[in-house]
Amino acid sequence: MYLVSCFAANDPKSTKDVLSKLKEAGLLTGKEIIGLLNLRSDRGDRTLQWVEAVKRGALKGFHKLAVIGDHSLVFKKKVGHLNGTKVIVLRNQTPQNIMERILNREEREAVLIGMGNMGGTGEAFVNYWKSIGKEYDI
Repeated sequence: MYLVSCFAANDPKSTKDVLSKLKEAGLLTGKEIIGLLNLRSDRGDRTLQWVEAVKRGALKGFHKLAVIGDHSLVFKKKVGHLNGTKVIVLRNQTPQNIMERILNREEREAVLIGMGNMGGTGEAFVNYWKSIGKEYDI
């Protein structure tokens, strides 16, 4: 599995730009695309931006979207059913637990893309990913 941190590109527009570069680089071709969206409790405005972007199809083509953070339940309720994208809420778990849960469910080669906010949990994921993987720059 490829683990991609887009946490620092924390708004939907910046994340869209990064996703375009990943597509151009061919990293997403033929793989399941899984999103990991980190929503911080102190950034309600950002959560609303993500809700609107996702409703408009910002994550079209994603196989699954795992949502973490204090706003995750509200986010899932607001976006409702996404065409072809399964939304999973994962709250109050460590990066290791979340990764085990995601990895155990994937049978195909996948790309996990961390999005949303870098602060707190996003940073914990980046540090965990550095400890278990090999770092590349695109």
